[in-house]
Amino acid sequence: MHTYTMAVAVNNTCLSGVTAMPAGALGVVVAIGALNEAESIAAVLEDLTTHGYDRVVVCDDGSRDNTSEIARSAGAIVPRHLLNRGAGAASRTAVEIALLLGADIVVTMDADGQHLAKDIRALVGELVSQNVDLVFGNRMHIPARVPRVRRVYNRFANLLTHALGGIRLSDTQSGFRAYSADAARQIKLRSSGYEYCSEIAREVRRQKLSYSQVPVEAVYHQFYGSRGQNLYNGFKTAWRLFMRLIN
Repeated sequence: MHTYTMAVAVNNTCLSGVTAMPAGALGVVVAIGALNEAESIAAVLEDLTTHGYDRVVVCDDGSRDNTSEIARSAGAIVPRHLLNRGAGAASRTAVEIALLLGADIVVTMDADGQHLAKDIRALVGELVSQNVDLVFGNRMHIPARVPRVRRVYNRFANLLTHALGGIRLSDTQSGFRAYSADAARQIKLRSSGYEYCSEIAREVRRQKLSYSQVPVEAVYHQFYGSRGQNLYNGFKTAWRLFMRLIN
């Protein structure tokens, strides 16, 4: 298989060393945003490879550790933000690179090992069998398995998203999703932080996209709450989300 290397600009970020596949090499591309995930990214990529997903984009959002080097050595395409721009910006860059690679389905997931590659089959299967534009992974189908801080914040975010965004979801804050390429192109985000998850829900309504939900497993590690959404950060995110959705 012949490949070539190109330099592109995405979100005003210069990206080089991006390997594009030849025309016609379509399929699933996994898009991951990562910040200081050197402890977990190798295991995430190994899990993906084990399940047959070897086309992966990891956007390093200005990490201070060797996240980029580990991801690149594991075979991922690794664009890098020179400065930390936020979870939403990193995910958006990864998705745009996946589209440049010719993906017809883009799956987004987290870099911390919370999401499992085995569940991608359910997300993609739902997207194809139900002929929808976007499938949301739902971690809340067994609430007892979810940390209390996450349940509290997620319920609040679900209500706020429904009230201001117009669609009802069981888990608006899940980063585990499958998009058709057309849907990924249509969704236009302004948020750079965690509030981008709820902004996606608003875009689904605004763009009149069809959607579905499937249950997915979530694995929470001991550092959960210090790296990601603790309660304080959660409500800061909710406030930014509120301001985004009313503007």
